[in-house]
Amino acid sequence: MERVYRVVVWVTAKKALRRGQKKEISDLGGMSDLIFIKNEYYWIEDQAEQYIAAKLINNQPTQNQDYQMELYRTGSVVWINKTQIVGVIPSPGEITLKTLYEDLTDAIDISEPSVLWNLYQRYQMHNIYSGT
Repeated sequence: MERVYRVVVWVTAKKALRRGQKKEISDLGGMSDLIFIKNEYYWIEDQAEQYIAAKLINNQPTQNQDYQMELYRTGSVVWINKTQIVGVIPSPGEITLKTLYEDLTDAIDISEPSVLWNLYQRYQMHNIYSGT
């Protein structure tokens, strides 16, 4: 049941952003306790790389709504404001991030951050062509 709620919240957040509405994921449906789960992976908005993957270390936010997260690529621990969290990476997150798809239609997660991540990883391996 938890996974269904998380997918609904992600889709609702993306629709709100497309319509130009500034909404935080945790404000959609009041399901913030289902969104921010310790040791789960999330997509974080980043100015340099567009999106980065990070694991939630501590699901107790500060007064400013900052969460302690570990960046997937570097392993560094940072504080991320909840407004920068743009999506959930399907469990198990580490396996999802390591799996590269020849055909992106086979991917479990076809969100914008996931597709860009997959293409970037394939580019790093000099394997730029995809079935989709």
